[in-house]
Amino acid sequence: MKNMKKLFFTQKGITLIEIILIIAILGIISTAIYSAYFQGVKVLNFNNERIEVQRAQDLVYSRLAHSIRPLQISDLTIINNNELVINSNTSYYLTGNNLVIDNGSNIRKISDLEFQEIIFTINDNKLYLDAKIFNPSKTAVFTFTNVFYPRVQ
Repeated sequence: MKNMKKLFFTQKGITLIEIILIIAILGIISTAIYSAYFQGVKVLNFNNERIEVQRAQDLVYSRLAHSIRPLQISDLTIINNNELVINSNTSYYLTGNNLVIDNGSNIRKISDLEFQEIIFTINDNKLYLDAKIFNPSKTAVFTFTNVFYPRVQ
């Protein structure tokens, strides 16, 4: 039995090459984990910004749809393609980069996100809204087209 131990356990400790090899393997593994983690964070942030833009667009759509659907197309007036006036007393337009609703006595922002441009058009008894919305970090612009169907006369 003593001869067996001498045969297999003659070396004591770890060599320098083994230490370097372990450090290299740990470095490769930690680099892969680091890369995967930060790529995941980038994708998460990108998706969160897209969701914020879609929420802003949905908020604008629902707000306008609520105001427009009970009306007739003759109740809508478009000024310079970028201002919508409803029944001569409520307006939707850009002030700065914010889309606002003005009911004569009070002006409110509809969304916290900034708009690059809005264009209102009426065609075939439908109201079209083309909106370009900045993402929260202002690194991209998203374009949306909404169609509203007022009551037919």
